[in-house]
Amino acid sequence: MSHDMRILMTRRMLKEGLLRMLEHKPLSRISVSELCREAGVNRATFYNHYDSPLMLLKDIAEDYARSLKDIYYTENVNSGHTKEQAILACLKYLYGKKDEIKILLSPNAENSINGFGMEIVQNRVLNEKDAINGAFPGSYEDHFLTAVLASSAAYGLIQVWLVRDIDKTPEEIIALLKSAFGKTIFSGYPCTQ
Repeated sequence: MSHDMRILMTRRMLKEGLLRMLEHKPLSRISVSELCREAGVNRATFYNHYDSPLMLLKDIAEDYARSLKDIYYTENVNSGHTKEQAILACLKYLYGKKDEIKILLSPNAENSINGFGMEIVQNRVLNEKDAINGAFPGSYEDHFLTAVLASSAAYGLIQVWLVRDIDKTPEEIIALLKSAFGKTIFSGYPCTQ
């Protein structure tokens, strides 16, 4: 097995171990030793990759952020689909991972990634600053704040939908977002990376 494959396998084992433990125990009460036993990895190996269980949890959140960005751009920028289709593809991905996401957003994860999720949303809006500024007449600040409001509300809606197991399909969530925010979320301005 190559060195890179071992690294990927070790990180995957640690992530899966942490998720299993978070189902039953708060993050602040998970020791590195317990996590290593659960994952079948020794402590020295853990510390070669992470400083703490919190850093491991943040790495899991970053994996999701990278996956969503890839899906969004593959569906939208690279394939010429609409922003609505790109967001739908992201929702379908999250819906397929809802059991894991419920763990990540559970009280046992101690809100460790909630701030990270909002940071992703707001960075997304900041990255589209020039597009927002050029696409709409009027005050950039007003459009920017409206985009932050819509994105933050959409993030909250998606979080509640997944965590509470609300019986709605990704398509129904898109329809709700569309009816609530219309052009603010599905606007025609170009997406930037």
